[in-house]
Amino acid sequence: SVGDGPFWASQADAESCKKAWWVNILYVQNLVSYADPNYPSCLGHLWYLSNDFQFAIVAPFLAFPMVLRPKRGWCLWASALLASTIINFAMSYGGKYTASPLFDMRYFRDIYIQPWTRSQPY
Repeated sequence: SVGDGPFWASQADAESCKKAWWVNILYVQNLVSYADPNYPSCLGHLWYLSNDFQFAIVAPFLAFPMVLRPKRGWCLWASALLASTIINFAMSYGGKYTASPLFDMRYFRDIYIQPWTRSQPY
C-alpha cells in the first residue's frame, strides 16, 4: 500500500503521494501540473522521466518518415523544431516569465518541464 517503508515518515510529499500516485505510474506529472497547478505533486523530480517517456512515444512518428521519404522526414523534423522554438518564444514573451526555473515556479511548471518546449534538445 502507499505509505509503507522505513523512510516513509520522512518523505516530504507523503500526503501528496497518497492522492497523486497515479500520475507517476502513467508518466504524466508534467502534463497534470500544467493542467491543474493546484494538483498535489508526488515525487516532483520525476518530471524528467515523464518527458523521456513522452518523447519515446512520439519519436517513431518523427523517425519513420525519414526512412520512407528522407526529404519529407527532414521537413517534418524541421517543422517540429521550428514549432517548438515558436512555442517557447511565444510562451516566454506572453507570460512575462523570468528566465530561471529556480526563482519562478510558473516558468518551471509552464515552460521548463513541458514536452512541447523541451523537445529541441531531445
